[in-house]
Amino acid sequence: MVTVIVVVSVTGGVVSNYLKRRHLPKKSDIVRRLERLESDSDSVRLEERIRTLEAIVTDNRDELKRRIENL
Repeated sequence: MVTVIVVVSVTGGVVSNYLKRRHLPKKSDIVRRLERLESDSDSVRLEERIRTLEAIVTDNRDELKRRIENL
């Protein structure tokens, strides 16, 4: 009788863990999402740097000196 209770309890625990884990995203999906977020943030930072460089190149010297001094 005790063995039946133990077997039923262990089986119930295994089934419960299986049902909980099958709804979790896979590790590869998480890694793929993180890589996508990193590439998006990298492109945003790159765009900001390009805008800054364009502003430096196109601004006249006096205004550029004033902005640098304000930093």
